[in-house]
Amino acid sequence: MSRKDYLPIVALVILSLLFHLIGSFFLYDFSNDEGEYLINAKNMVLFDQFSLEGIYNTALAPLQTFFHVFIFELFSPSIFIGRYVSIIFTMALLVLFYIFVNKWYGWKIAAFAVFLITVNGIFNRYTTFAIMEAKIYFFAILTLLFCFSTKAWVRRLSFLPFSLCLGFKPTLVYLALPVAYALSIGSLENYKLIPKFSHKTFLDIAIFLVGTILLTGLFFYLAYIINPKDFISWAFREEIIVRIDLYTAIKNLFSDIGILSALFYFCLRAPITSLCFLWGIFAAIREKKKTPVDIFLFFWVLVEIGFYLIQPSVHSQYVVDLIFPLSILSGKAILNSFSQDNLRYMKNYVPQLILVLIAIFQIGSSFYFFLVSKPERPAMETVQWLNENSASYKTVIAPVQVIVNFPKKSLIASNSSLTIEDVLSEREITYPLLCIVQKSGAVIHKEDNLFLRMRGKLINKIGNFWIYEVLE
Repeated sequence: MSRKDYLPIVALVILSLLFHLIGSFFLYDFSNDEGEYLINAKNMVLFDQFSLEGIYNTALAPLQTFFHVFIFELFSPSIFIGRYVSIIFTMALLVLFYIFVNKWYGWKIAAFAVFLITVNGIFNRYTTFAIMEAKIYFFAILTLLFCFSTKAWVRRLSFLPFSLCLGFKPTLVYLALPVAYALSIGSLENYKLIPKFSHKTFLDIAIFLVGTILLTGLFFYLAYIINPKDFISWAFREEIIVRIDLYTAIKNLFSDIGILSALFYFCLRAPITSLCFLWGIFAAIREKKKTPVDIFLFFWVLVEIGFYLIQPSVHSQYVVDLIFPLSILSGKAILNSFSQDNLRYMKNYVPQLILVLIAIFQIGSSFYFFLVSKPERPAMETVQWLNENSASYKTVIAPVQVIVNFPKKSLIASNSSLTIEDVLSEREITYPLLCIVQKSGAVIHKEDNLFLRMRGKLINKIGNFWIYEVLE
């Protein structure tokens, strides 16, 4: 890469960093997922126990917990610390993505694609949160660099970043099919892909599949042997069994929890970008001479959509990674459309105009959200209240995103499958106890409402977080 090639990514990374820091400090409240996937790391660092009441999300994303145990040992348990980690991974993945696209499509398409990602509000939101998305996208893009490397030994190590990706969040397992296709291409000569099916390519695929199964399995096995009881009950009973249900998926296809709803949400939040993506898809379909990288990207899109079609519930964050292949295909389609001889006078202005319109819409909507809608941050305010007012309570029960930043031992209720009485049933409790429940955006148990009505005294409300004192 020449110096000219570096300038766009440097500018875009600085812009993305600005967006993420503003989002972290001023826009995004602590989310349920942030707490759920950091609580085991907090408990281990402070109390030498991953789970205090049976909630064991390490079973679903083991590397998220193991990695943050290390981070929290260096600093202290905090959702903001987790967000800083996510932001670092995001900046790194943008650089890796730019390198990949620049290698196969040139710096103009690379800059176009990364710009679409940089200003996208949905991408910025999920990669700011202290959840797994920034990490899995980083390792997914690193897997692309490995499997499309010109060096055979690097290609054979593609299972390493892919296994780390699945160790943080196994939902990207569908990417194994496109990666296997990339490995089946064969030799790479002079940065041109040459299809070559042979024993070598089959060996590459076999190493990838076996290596992925063994290494990913090791991460989950560690999560199992640490806490086998909660691993089985929590991971399989609560999560994995309900993930694949074709009948319910078909029934929910046109509901507000199906994949169509998730895709529509993206279109609603980024309409101009979505039109660019459609442009890129149709151009890729019509193009007669597709490169193997084009086919890989198109295959990625099809496989992912097919994967989520059989799942009854698909959140918008599950399909955010489609922004990577679609941004490349749309950048290629748009820039190539205006590079023809009879359109040369438009080749610079139309793509730039499209990017300007996208930037105005995306950044403008974010400013509207911040300045007009004025987002509330009740979880952050509840954390502050808890730290200032909990001294007289020995036992605290609260939603998980509230207690990650709370340095004392506390139990989880309100946004889990456990009721308050489930949490208290096998423990010696010192009364009065402090109980915080999340009245919206979480699981609300009728038993909890009855318990608090009979034994609790409401002492404060902070948005959707209601704070009770419970007497013996």
